[in-house]
Amino acid sequence: MKPNLAERFLLDECNPETKRILETEIDEMISGRGPRFREHHFNLYDIKLDAVRRKVGIVDIFDPKESGRIELEMFHFRLLLKRLTSQSAPDNYGKGDNYGKTGSGVLNFLTSSAKKLSPRNSSIAFKNKVLKKKRESYNLYETTPPLPRKIITLGLIENNKKITLLIQDDPNGSEEIPTEEKARFCISFPKVISYRQSTESYRLKMLATMDPSLLASTGYGLFTVENSKFFKWLDKESYNRFEKRVPTHYLLITHHEVYDILSYQPPEVTELEPDTLSQQDHTQQNHTMEQGFSIWDLV
Repeated sequence: MKPNLAERFLLDECNPETKRILETEIDEMISGRGPRFREHHFNLYDIKLDAVRRKVGIVDIFDPKESGRIELEMFHFRLLLKRLTSQSAPDNYGKGDNYGKTGSGVLNFLTSSAKKLSPRNSSIAFKNKVLKKKRESYNLYETTPPLPRKIITLGLIENNKKITLLIQDDPNGSEEIPTEEKARFCISFPKVISYRQSTESYRLKMLATMDPSLLASTGYGLFTVENSKFFKWLDKESYNRFEKRVPTHYLLITHHEVYDILSYQPPEVTELEPDTLSQQDHTQQNHTMEQGFSIWDLV
């Protein structure tokens, strides 16, 4: 009998380490000690553990139809995890000339299951190649002059398909100290197609998928995004209007906010005079509005 989606996941992906991680997380969720939700992205499948509903969702990333999705009780999946990974593959599935001659049934099944389980004629190597193209990737975008490692946003101006951001260096998270001299930069994106602004705490999943070594070495900053989900969504919403001419997805991460910007032209970065006003100057500025920098000068 042909295995269902849950059995296919266990046979294709469930090595001893994956089995241990899933068993531990499910046991913690069932006992109420674990998180409410957990998501894993494997080579061929996505797994979603929902402790509130006590459900496990399995998605075949190469099968967008209903046949590529299944949801089952967490306790039932825990039993399958315990039982199926220690047994051989189903008798009438994945059999070949060399099936069952050497090693365990599961190991033999893994050597021949890729082409049989795929909705298209592809191998594990091909699926991994497609997977790399499907997932978003982030690359640091070098600017001249270079941007500081940690920055905050002071303002945003949208004018005639042009986005202008005023940012400021924030090395120690001390943006409230007015006497400290801080570098300021103006970033202008001409010919912007679309953009979105989000609070950093609302983009935790995106930040979690970025390379930790990249974030550790650069802190915040400006990145380009390959295989952009934001662009795919916009292209789909516009009935593939941008299919023949794909814009670049720029990602600006600041201390409090995240900006996604689709533009046909690279950004222009200008270093401004640093903020060197004293506390007394700031007090006078609040009353007279005669000193300081106005973001409207950037338009």
